[in-house]
Amino acid sequence: MTIAGSIDLLKPVKRLIKPALLLFSAGLSSMAQGSAKLSFEQITELAFKQNPILLGQQENTYAKDASEKAAFRQLLPNFSASSSGEKVLQGDAADTPDDTLYSARLTLSQPLYRPALVANYKKSALDQLDARLNLARTREQLLFDLKSAWYQLLTAQLLVAESQESLERLKQHQANAEHMYANALIWSNDVLQAKVRVSSGLQELLVSKNNVLDAKRQLNILMDREITFAFDTRGQLDYSPVKWRYQDAVNYTLGHRAELKQTQLDIDIARQDRNIAKADMKPSLDLNLQRGSSAFNSSFDNSVTETQVTLSLQWNFWQWGKTSQQVAAVDYNLRRLSLDLRQQKNQFQADVHAVWLKLQEADNNLKVLQQSLALAKENFRVSQIRYKEQLGSSNDVLDAQDLLTQTRSNHIQALGQFLTAKAELDYVIGVPVNAQGQLQP
Repeated sequence: MTIAGSIDLLKPVKRLIKPALLLFSAGLSSMAQGSAKLSFEQITELAFKQNPILLGQQENTYAKDASEKAAFRQLLPNFSASSSGEKVLQGDAADTPDDTLYSARLTLSQPLYRPALVANYKKSALDQLDARLNLARTREQLLFDLKSAWYQLLTAQLLVAESQESLERLKQHQANAEHMYANALIWSNDVLQAKVRVSSGLQELLVSKNNVLDAKRQLNILMDREITFAFDTRGQLDYSPVKWRYQDAVNYTLGHRAELKQTQLDIDIARQDRNIAKADMKPSLDLNLQRGSSAFNSSFDNSVTETQVTLSLQWNFWQWGKTSQQVAAVDYNLRRLSLDLRQQKNQFQADVHAVWLKLQEADNNLKVLQQSLALAKENFRVSQIRYKEQLGSSNDVLDAQDLLTQTRSNHIQALGQFLTAKAELDYVIGVPVNAQGQLQP
């Protein structure tokens, strides 16, 4: 084996070893720290190497590539060899030295005019392109699903932190209420209200933690790992403005959306189906070149050698209208596909518009909530001071606490929704994704 050959053999091994090393390093980190710590880039790399749906689409492209090569080879010459022995059982030549004739033939067959074979090859090439478009769209879908789950996870983790801070504020208020009650400054119902709010805070914290586990489960599914695999994240929710303008996004989706290209391919494939159906109305022309020997003994002594050329024409000129009906069926299908293409263009423009509205809404919410957050913090601070000075009630503090917690939670969720909508816009307009899971606008 040559060095180049050994290197070629190692390539598939390396493709398997790399994700395994990533998982192994994650496992070592998990043993040392309790759980692996993964960035979005690492999660994307693992998912694009191991996601079963993506791997299935890759295998489909390999299958279509092989089918296209097989269809092309049907147009090439065909070589065959044959041998036979014919024995006369009854007749004048029976039981004579010449009662058995041995023959051997080598035949070359070349289709000269086969419309069905040509159309079938063109169709297989279109099927090959369709499989690649399916693979491209699967990559886009996987990246969007990863981003959506990632932003959901980061949002849930921030909400856990906010729930913990809220719980600490509620516990501090309970301690203040108990101290003031002990000094006969407030009624006992203020203490009871504070304790009830602490219990509610504990429940909200539990819900937030479960949301984190839900998001991790979704990411583990996309990475094809155990759904309970524990890992921590390296990353945060960072705001970045939208680079697209609305009309540019609409124009881009009409020119790049994979489904539109696939429907156009379906139309081209249907045209080849029409050519295949019409091929039954046309003749076929084949050339056969045969060279053979024949003799009355198996050693082929005193054999006779012949070379023959055969040009054969076959034409099924009457089939009771079967071919015309097949062509009509394909024509109906072509018109249906053309209507589907029009509908898809309208629907995809509507999808872009819907996502664009979500982006604008989330962006405006962020700006409003940023101002509201500062006001809620100040309101909570003043309510605490008034309560300690016995100028405000316990309900005032609890209401201010609820307002602050809700405003912070809304701000976190709005940021997560904005980033998810940005990722959805890239997906809806059909921004290509390479094999490594990176956008290629």
